[in-house]
Amino acid sequence: MMFFVESLTFLLSSILTLYLIYQKASIVSLQQITVVILLVLILFSRFFFAKTTTKLGISFKLLTLFLSAFLIQIFIFSTGGFYSPFLILFHLYTLGTSFLLNLQSGIIFLIFAVAGLVVASLISLDVLNIFQNDPGTAAIYIVSFIVIIPLAQLLVKNYQLKDTVSKILEKYLKIGESRERSILRGLNEMVIVTDSSLGIISINNAVEKLLRISSEEVAGHQLLQAIPMRDSLGNPLTQEKLSIDKAIVNKATYFIQDIYLTTAVKQSGKMVIQVTPIKDEKGGVEQIVFVLTEAQLSSGIFKHPNLEQAIIRHKEVGENLKVALMDARMPDLVIKEQLFTKSEEDLLTMMEIEDHPIKQIFSLTDVAHVCSEVVDLKKDLANEFRVPLRFELAKSKEVEMAQINLQQKNKLSSATGVSGFAVPIDKKWLSLILQKLTDVAILLSSGISSPEVIIFIEEKNGEVEVIIRTNSPVISQKQLQEIFIPYYGSLAQSTNLKMGSGLEGFIAKNVADEINLIISAQYQVMPSYLTFILKLEKRPQ
Repeated sequence: MMFFVESLTFLLSSILTLYLIYQKASIVSLQQITVVILLVLILFSRFFFAKTTTKLGISFKLLTLFLSAFLIQIFIFSTGGFYSPFLILFHLYTLGTSFLLNLQSGIIFLIFAVAGLVVASLISLDVLNIFQNDPGTAAIYIVSFIVIIPLAQLLVKNYQLKDTVSKILEKYLKIGESRERSILRGLNEMVIVTDSSLGIISINNAVEKLLRISSEEVAGHQLLQAIPMRDSLGNPLTQEKLSIDKAIVNKATYFIQDIYLTTAVKQSGKMVIQVTPIKDEKGGVEQIVFVLTEAQLSSGIFKHPNLEQAIIRHKEVGENLKVALMDARMPDLVIKEQLFTKSEEDLLTMMEIEDHPIKQIFSLTDVAHVCSEVVDLKKDLANEFRVPLRFELAKSKEVEMAQINLQQKNKLSSATGVSGFAVPIDKKWLSLILQKLTDVAILLSSGISSPEVIIFIEEKNGEVEVIIRTNSPVISQKQLQEIFIPYYGSLAQSTNLKMGSGLEGFIAKNVADEINLIISAQYQVMPSYLTFILKLEKRPQ
């Protein structure tokens, strides 16, 4: 229907132009009409581009089309018709109409305009005489009108393709932004996002519930004014105490200890603030993310209140027994004590998993720091089996490695983290999975002449990959799957996995399945080593 109305509009503009030519209107009159139409079009131009479907908007659009088509034709006809130096305006108008409306409208205008041009040439004797004396030039112009049609088609096709791609990308970005907002809002930790000058951009549900404010209420306000935070002495926090300048300059994450939030009802418990700068495409700091975590939040595995004291006592007895055996110079018994303690821990962990569903407490977790902690926890077991165990980062991450070491040794009051390896995940369960996989790697590697276990991480394609690689005895594809079953099947007969609890791989796989992580195991023959790969999405579905 709209196409028919547009075609009728172009037809009427051509008929009105021919009428003026037939009435032999003077050049001065035509020029005056041109000026008036041009002024009207300037006033109406904004209505042409208005995205409205109202009758008034459609009327202005059709009126603009009529006047613009009439203006172009009357200007060309009054300056020589086929021999006008401005004849190219027909071509440009055709391209513009095809681009802004559609190809059919552009072709209809061109047909009516050229038809009107031919009729006007027949009406005007002067132009007709010129045409008869020089028909070649007119023929070339007519050919140019034919050529402009495929050019208009190519323009429209390319535009539509780019427009489609643009819409797909825009939709993808909106989905990504929505997903990121939902992740932040769903975190149990309090998350505040600001710009580089600490103007609040958004806060998540946890902040809204604690402070009884909405994201809209504090958007645009300064962080230190809108969110009441104090240090351990009760003094208001300053930008310097939050290490904002350091974070922006170093582009690294800082952890600020012993912070308190003052709500309308009471003061919160002791908290830790993670200050993470977000870089833009040019490497500058575009936003800053503040993650507030309760300092006393337990990271333990067990939740049975009646077993907690027994577990603590069990660990103390195990440590005392280990020291006594070392003093008595009985290294063989030390290994057995280590394995006995580890087997009991695996048994208790398995009982806890079977008794209670796994519940995740999401937080922005520095995976590099977790890997470093796992290596620290497992170094005694690795030493007893004489298996070198180490954690590595790429050379480009040496600064981050130094920061992790300082944080572990408590040599900095506000230690820096590794923002590039932060993912939203439950740190407790991630650590447990990595510990059990490391146990498997150590036991497997201890049975060969050149043992070694390396844990390293990589960041690529929006993911953080944790890779545990161990020199290993020969393992078949069938045996590769047995790593994750209780007591290891045939692997327990041919490897040192028989010295473990038999539950290490099963616990790792069970927990990973519960929290929707995929553990892949790959075996390479030459050189012979086994690799565990755990992929963590920085922006999970």
